[in-house]
Amino acid sequence: MYSCKEGAAVNGRSGAETGTLQLLPSDTNPYTLTALNPNSPFNGKTIEASGLHFVVGRSAASYCPSPPVPASSCPPGNTTVFLGSQAMDVVVPGGQQFFVAANGALSFTQAHSGAVPAGASYDVRVYLGGGFFGPGGSSWKACPLSGSAGVYQVFAGLSSVSFSADCVGFDAVVHDQPKGTVGAWQYA
Repeated sequence: MYSCKEGAAVNGRSGAETGTLQLLPSDTNPYTLTALNPNSPFNGKTIEASGLHFVVGRSAASYCPSPPVPASSCPPGNTTVFLGSQAMDVVVPGGQQFFVAANGALSFTQAHSGAVPAGASYDVRVYLGGGFFGPGGSSWKACPLSGSAGVYQVFAGLSSVSFSADCVGFDAVVHDQPKGTVGAWQYA
């Protein structure tokens, strides 16, 4: 059996020849995410910011202070746009970051604050035109949000967290956006 470390050749054979994947460069362009699981009710739906967490099955929750900001200067705010492996593509001074909370919840910071809860991780990997993975390369879980039919909260499938049987695994797919795309003034 052959194994590769970040694409290194083993016995003269490349990662493709040995059946292992090679680490791709991290994405630095704006992008959106969709959930992929053909056997789920949310297959192909976008992953959106809502209530300092991320969900599938609901529109993005955003805010733009108009006034004093002219309404014409407010980005649409109806889609969650990410930038790199920690940032949300927003206008608000100080920005907003995303992270994985200790309970596995994919979460984001309040506007104007970089504060994250104890045990949070920024270990999220994003691949250009490809996948979005949680800490340690973990995949994702969507758990029904209580009181919101058809809405699922997004969690990293951490081995240290127990999930209920109604949580469904899925892959998060990266969709590149044109340079200069901004999602919202801020997400709420």
